[in-house]
Amino acid sequence: MIQLSFITTNTYKLNEAKSIFQPIGIEIVGENIKLIEPNDLSQEEITIFKAKQAFEKIKKPLIVDDTNIYFSDYDDFPGIYTKKIIQSVGIEGIKKLLIDKSKNAYFKTIIVYIDSKGHKIYEGICKGALKLNTEIKIKDQTAQFSSFFIPEGHSKTMSEFSDEDLKNVSHRYKALKLFFNDLNNRVITCK
Repeated sequence: MIQLSFITTNTYKLNEAKSIFQPIGIEIVGENIKLIEPNDLSQEEITIFKAKQAFEKIKKPLIVDDTNIYFSDYDDFPGIYTKKIIQSVGIEGIKKLLIDKSKNAYFKTIIVYIDSKGHKIYEGICKGALKLNTEIKIKDQTAQFSSFFIPEGHSKTMSEFSDEDLKNVSHRYKALKLFFNDLNNRVITCK
């Protein structure tokens, strides 16, 4: 079985990737590597930066994920500042920011695969709207927005989806599937 490192400590992200790749004989292995995350670049540039750092440290093929939420009434916000905004004002503070604003938003996941031949970017987006009067039910501590984010064309929040149904709308699943499909054209190499 081929092993591929996923630089994450988030078991939810890791399990989502494992569910996609295990059936084709690729074992996804979680790696906890301390990385510098610049905050003056785009989401794509940050993810590439992290992938290159991780590859320099472990010298083997790997993927890195970066997921953010974007509110339609705020250009590229919170975007790369999602985690910092949650830490500083919390979900309730974010809800207050959106009281008189459009509730339209989208999640964007960037997956970067890197090996000795270079890197490739995969993007997954899930558009929808925020339902601010919803009780927060957290499946995954880093995905608090899923408790009040309703994907386009649906009537329930992401946290109310079963794991199987979530695959149809998940931004991360979409990015990982693009990578999965691309594997047929790419040989994973270490040197």
